[in-house]
Amino acid sequence: MYYTCFDELNEPKKLSDLEPFTDYNCTGQIRQNDVNTNKTTAVRFRVDCDLTINTKNRQTNTSIELSWDTTSQNCPDVPELKNLYYTCSCTDSTQKGTITADKHPSGGTCHFTGLQPFTNYTCKVQPTYNNKEVSEPKEVRVETQAGIPEVITQLTVKVPDNNMIIVDCKPPTSLSFKGPQKRYIARLQYDHETPVVKNDTNCPFEFKHLSYSTTYKLKMTVFNGYFESSPTTKEFSTLSDETSIIRYLVSFIFMATSVAVMVYISKFYGKNKQSKVDVNEDVMLETLTTPENENSP
Repeated sequence: MYYTCFDELNEPKKLSDLEPFTDYNCTGQIRQNDVNTNKTTAVRFRVDCDLTINTKNRQTNTSIELSWDTTSQNCPDVPELKNLYYTCSCTDSTQKGTITADKHPSGGTCHFTGLQPFTNYTCKVQPTYNNKEVSEPKEVRVETQAGIPEVITQLTVKVPDNNMIIVDCKPPTSLSFKGPQKRYIARLQYDHETPVVKNDTNCPFEFKHLSYSTTYKLKMTVFNGYFESSPTTKEFSTLSDETSIIRYLVSFIFMATSVAVMVYISKFYGKNKQSKVDVNEDVMLETLTTPENENSP
């Protein structure tokens, strides 16, 4: 039997030139004693190679390297298929990217850069033969590594009481944390003393029982479980102790008043005593100068 085959473009093909992943219409001419007969048979067929794609991936916080190799049981000559190549893509909910990979039939490598840290991407390897997608794509989920969180851009300090502050901050977007955790860390320090540290999953923070009339330095950071952001700093001063000042003024006024009263009493007592002495001296003088005393023997 002698076969004549035609491809999808109706071009004749020899049996030795038939390719996988292609539809063919073949007509078989029955020969008898090397002589063609009027008997023919039509055959439509397609060879689909069972491609098994094994992937490996390496990732940083902003890139993914995806590599793979391909084998097939019913097409052992896959490494020899010159028209077999691959496209690969990595996508998330906000961005997409597709890269044409190395054209080596047995596998390849794709590099994706400029990605978001700590983000899940769905990466696919799609086999292509003669510019047509063939077989099912190999799909793998890859998570980029954690990165350094972004700094806090809005930080406010309120002083509702003389020795108390409330620290508030506007959080970065959830994407800005770039890691599995979301914690705020506040460090409050006076001069070279050991800082007071508070951390929580939310702002604001309260710091009580601070020193009066003192300048403090506040440092706020974000921690994502792996890395800590650069600090956002702010300096502020607590207010004076008005109650103590009032008490001091009251005590000072009381003491000043007491001293004034004592001085006044002392002067008044001194004047009275002097007056009595003057009176006694006058009386004695008058007694000494009376006529009786003058006529006495």
